[in-house]
Amino acid sequence: MGSQTMIGAAMIAASSIGTAASDDEDKWQRLLDTINSPQGESWLSVHPSGNLALYDQHDDGFGHHRIYFTQYEDGAWQAPVLAPFAVDVDERGARFSPDGNMVVFSSKRSEGGAATDDWNIWKVTLSAQGWSNAEMLPEPVNSSAPDIHPAMDGEGSIYFSSRRPGGKGASDMYLARIGQDGWQVKPVNAFNTERSEPDTFLWSSGNRMIFARTDGAGGFGGDDLYFTQKVDGVWQAEVNLGKAVNTKEYEYGASLSPDGKFLFYSTFAAGHADIRMVPLKDVVPE
Repeated sequence: MGSQTMIGAAMIAASSIGTAASDDEDKWQRLLDTINSPQGESWLSVHPSGNLALYDQHDDGFGHHRIYFTQYEDGAWQAPVLAPFAVDVDERGARFSPDGNMVVFSSKRSEGGAATDDWNIWKVTLSAQGWSNAEMLPEPVNSSAPDIHPAMDGEGSIYFSSRRPGGKGASDMYLARIGQDGWQVKPVNAFNTERSEPDTFLWSSGNRMIFARTDGAGGFGGDDLYFTQKVDGVWQAEVNLGKAVNTKEYEYGASLSPDGKFLFYSTFAAGHADIRMVPLKDVVPE
């Protein structure tokens, strides 16, 4: 069965259920056992149906990034294959939209598909018929600087990181909203520092967030993951997720299982990256 047909069948099954599949810790552990390998793995994102997952595979030097997917069929995760929308250039950080109908990711491809030196943000849609062609988002979402690691909330707004001029640090967090006049982009200076905020994950409500910060004050070292939430529409001070997740190495690539019970994240340590999980209630207040 071709990948487009397989994806379409999974989407039809998901739509007939109507809600996210019930989460099972063993199912997610088997997913990690399927995708973690002697290569490096980062940025896991699970479709709301619970039956499709995207992730990034790369070498131990954190180069040669490619986006892979696996499907859950007949009680087992299938052998991962290159995502149908992927091309043979550096691409990473693919995340499903909350409704599962779109994927946003960062890529070094040009609009013609050839490799470039610049990271840009792309999107692709997913339906019962399969994947659409990938489309690069326009300016001002993308710029001449690296624009990376997008995450979408339930209203279609995109949080991402960029090294464009005018920020506070090396990579800063930005928010892109689309309206009648097109995309509007602004820095999220509530969290930007002289360090880097290179990766962000949003709850579908847009009111809770986990983001990465590099060598932050009071952190464990490397990239640490932090949690924040809005109260009365205002982002609260961020809280380090602590030693249950963070180490002196690099933690990034946060996402949630479909029912929100488990946090997936990536750890890059001793030259190798793997994807891990922890019960969300152990690290984030309810």
